[in-house]
Amino acid sequence: MSRRMWSLVLVAALLVSSLFVIAAPLSTTAASPTGTGSSGLRPAAGFVVVYPYSGYGYTTSFFPGSSPSGTLYFAVHDTSGATSATVTLTDPNATRDSVGSPAFHATVPIGPSGWYYSWLSGGHYTFPNLPVGGIWNLTASAANASQYNTTITISTFSTDLVASVFYGALVVPGESVTLSYFITSDYTEGNYYGVTNLTLYGQYFGKNDSLQPIVPGEFTQRLAAGTATGMWTFDVPDNATPNMPLNFTLSAAVVSNGRLAERQSSNFGVYIGIPTVEAVYVSETPNLCAGYSGGQFVPGETVFGCVEAGASFYGGGGFTGVPGLALTFGYWNGTGTIAPSGATTQATTNSSGFATFSFTPTSPPFRTSVTLAPSLDDAVNITASDPVATNHGGLWNWTAAFNETFYLGGNAATGDIAVSLDRSTYAPGANVTVHWALGSSDPATVGNLSAQSWEIASASTGLTLAVGTISSSATVGSFSAALPAGFLGPFDAYVYGTNGTVGIYGYSQGYVSPPTLVLANPSEYYGPGSTVSVTAAGNFLPSGATIGYIVTAYYYTPQGYYQNQGIVSSGTVANGSSFSISVPSADPPGEYQVEAWVTAPGGSIVATATQYSYLSSGYSVLLGIQTLSKYSDGSFQPGETVTFTYSITAYGAAALPSIVSYQAAIFDTVVALSFQGGSTSGTFQLTIPSNQPAGAVEVEFGALGQGLNGPNCSPSGCSGYTFLIVNPNPSALSLDLAPGSGVTVGWLILLVLIAVVAIALGLLLIRRRRTPPATGSAAPPPNVMSPPAPAPSSPAPPEWKEPQSTTAGQPPMPEPPSGSA
Repeated sequence: MSRRMWSLVLVAALLVSSLFVIAAPLSTTAASPTGTGSSGLRPAAGFVVVYPYSGYGYTTSFFPGSSPSGTLYFAVHDTSGATSATVTLTDPNATRDSVGSPAFHATVPIGPSGWYYSWLSGGHYTFPNLPVGGIWNLTASAANASQYNTTITISTFSTDLVASVFYGALVVPGESVTLSYFITSDYTEGNYYGVTNLTLYGQYFGKNDSLQPIVPGEFTQRLAAGTATGMWTFDVPDNATPNMPLNFTLSAAVVSNGRLAERQSSNFGVYIGIPTVEAVYVSETPNLCAGYSGGQFVPGETVFGCVEAGASFYGGGGFTGVPGLALTFGYWNGTGTIAPSGATTQATTNSSGFATFSFTPTSPPFRTSVTLAPSLDDAVNITASDPVATNHGGLWNWTAAFNETFYLGGNAATGDIAVSLDRSTYAPGANVTVHWALGSSDPATVGNLSAQSWEIASASTGLTLAVGTISSSATVGSFSAALPAGFLGPFDAYVYGTNGTVGIYGYSQGYVSPPTLVLANPSEYYGPGSTVSVTAAGNFLPSGATIGYIVTAYYYTPQGYYQNQGIVSSGTVANGSSFSISVPSADPPGEYQVEAWVTAPGGSIVATATQYSYLSSGYSVLLGIQTLSKYSDGSFQPGETVTFTYSITAYGAAALPSIVSYQAAIFDTVVALSFQGGSTSGTFQLTIPSNQPAGAVEVEFGALGQGLNGPNCSPSGCSGYTFLIVNPNPSALSLDLAPGSGVTVGWLILLVLIAVVAIALGLLLIRRRRTPPATGSAAPPPNVMSPPAPAPSSPAPPEWKEPQSTTAGQPPMPEPPSGSA
């Protein structure tokens, strides 16, 4: 092809592309959320997109069996100029799940705005109770646009991962931790037995802060049928780095027909700490770990102590009690280390991080005077260390020390009586069992101790509630006494004794609580035809007491106003047992009130309780954006007024009230919009604040009512949400010439450039046509046929030669073309 022909083709191509730009449909489009399968940027003109939606908003996650997250709605956006689009939902495992193929298929109209909202016309698909979840395909197609594909995730079970320590607890190397997992059905909330692959993987920061796996990395795979719970105990690695996390991930999967159908996961994490002695308590009686610490003791008196040790962050902060820490005890008399006979020197913390110790300070070697310098005081030194952890290169100290000072007075030795109760709280009139123990550090000095009597008295008034004698020569014993039926509040149990010459005593405190009654219902809401189960549980009830109840049903108008009421059942129930309320399928009440009471044997009512259950009713509020963005990125500007579409559908048993109050909010602030109306769908406008910064912002639309109950509802209203993008400084090149047209300023500039280039090329061609060829110009190459022409079958004509002169009767021959051979 000649260069002239190539130029003409180029000009034609540029002009045709320009016409395509000019002819782009100027259909109106609305700003839309980013859906799965979309790049998040606005596609070029001529596309169709489908956005999955639930009652909670735009989402790709659905949970069959729940409302409203078990129902698929969708929005379709088309810019190809089509008047309809086809939406198809397909389950790749339709046969296994017993659903249609496709599960949902519909042709929907596209409005003048280029949008279709299924919730405005009732279009939706409710997922059935599936045997297993998975990935479903949602597609949209239109006459003049390519098919758009996105995926949605269906979940049927959930996982939970817990441990013998709380989430975020501090642990130390060598500490034993037990992990437990639970797999629960989203339908029944009981055990889910369909998991085929289960993996537990843990990692921590080890030497040189490198991320390392915890052995074994694989917990269990190919679990046997029926496994839904389990546990694993491991030791924290001995080279773990302080202040760094130790994380676990539980991954549960269902493989069906050789393919992954559904996967759920849970995470659990703790932090590596360093050993810490949090507190030390010492006292003259074995009131162990009670948080009381005495400072003055007499020579020869046994001192009882408790240590709370565990882990904290390196450098201080946070604390968790740790079992298995090694504790070493040393004793100081103000001038040097001593070793009292029988004193505790080694101990190990228990499962809660506590350990006990005892010693008997005598003088000498301990001092009996109080000094002014703490370094000269008598003291106990406690060192806590992690027996497993290495020194980790000397960067961290895996031991902790604590000094507890005490003072010895000059008083004579005496005895002690330790008193404890069988429980801390009692019912009125209950029996109290009191345990006591006699002790002395120096029997030769103190003499033979004996318990003489006991007394129970009000801790508030000092009045005696019960009294008695003890006839025993033992050093330990117990007794029981009945509390007065009418007494409430704190009381003290005293035990009195003597060493023959000096009286001693000990005591412990308890509390009498009034009878209480609790009514429990597993669910606060109910539906038509369901059963409400109520459990009555009483605490501190008198012996022989009975529990009675009465159930009242309340009916309301659709607007939430009281209508009437009536008693539906009554009776008695055993403590800790349940009774049921059958909800009618037709015209169920809007509320059940359960009143219960405890009657003592004498006929008096000693406790009451009230419990309410509500008819599940509310609205699913769905939002869309109608206003067309002026820019190709779909953004809006501060100060711009945006029009939204809404649709309200009722779920549960209650119908939508005939009059609903609406309220719209933007960026958590009510923006001058509150109105009433009877329509369940429509539009409203909000103005973006002039000082709104760039980014995605939330818009809320609420339908106010009475007695509403639902996932996105409060008793006074239900809300729907959507998002829009605010860009205070959009690019001028992305400005649409007509909102939603796809023809931007950038396209216009490109069009002008194309036109200028096309005109310039056209003028160049015209100029070349009108300019005569230059003399002596080279001849163009001969045209070559492809394939080559066949050889001639007859002799070639003689070569033409220019004649030297003309002869009569023969006209002159024309000059050959310039450059011809």
